[in-house]
Amino acid sequence: PVGCGEPGQSQQCGKNGGECEVGVMKCGADGVWGACSGVMPEPETCDGKDNDCDGLVDNGNPEGGAVCGTFVGECEEGILACLAGQLKCLGEKPPTVEICDTYDNDCDGEIDEIITPDAFENNDGCGQAKLIGQAIENADQPLTVSAMLFKETSGTDVDWFKVEADELSDFVPCSWSIPADDDCYQFSITLEVPEDVNLDMCVYMGDCTGLQGSKCATSPSKGYDELIQFQWPGKYGVSDNRFAYVEVYGATAADQTCVQYVLSFDLVGECPVDGVCWWEQ
Repeated sequence: PVGCGEPGQSQQCGKNGGECEVGVMKCGADGVWGACSGVMPEPETCDGKDNDCDGLVDNGNPEGGAVCGTFVGECEEGILACLAGQLKCLGEKPPTVEICDTYDNDCDGEIDEIITPDAFENNDGCGQAKLIGQAIENADQPLTVSAMLFKETSGTDVDWFKVEADELSDFVPCSWSIPADDDCYQFSITLEVPEDVNLDMCVYMGDCTGLQGSKCATSPSKGYDELIQFQWPGKYGVSDNRFAYVEVYGATAADQTCVQYVLSFDLVGECPVDGVCWWEQ
């Protein structure tokens, strides 16, 4: 305002209410009122306060109305709205945790990028079985391997692995026939299944003379672990090693997931008591 009258004169200014506070302004030497020392009205912002001091909080949807979010991947855009003192993106479909489903769940432009890949693909048939090593007799820890049943391309995934059950006292080949003390062996194959899927497996056992037998296990429900065991007699000094081909497959097409399962292989060997192996006692 102008025409304030006598220089140095002061008067109250502004108003109380909302974020505003009454202050004082003084008349300058040029006869013009100076700035008010109080807290003056400001444009309304979305903060749960009455910034413009009109008695209303966040009126007019301050800072809202713009498009928010993203349309990348599985996400959908929304509209900004001021709610309870905070800007919210209404109607959007936000990013979610990336899962292995051939979709961009976290909306970063990449598909399944943070999922641990299956290092053993492709192993969809017996002829493609991946050799994973040796299960050593009476080892402190079983031999384990992690994999998943999932194909990024169309089709059904079946995993095949090959493992050797390796005894410690195999001085001569198994094809030799020499007198020796008897031994006993038990080979355990365990399939640890994720809780949300139903997986089955078959195991085909053989030695240097060929296939010696096979067993399959099917789960009654999801998340059900499976155990297959083979026992055989042996001779100390003669190779009693055996090999196993293991087939893992989903009970249904819906069980093709990126959740990892675990296979464990454990070989136990002992001398029999009175000619009887421990599993026969």
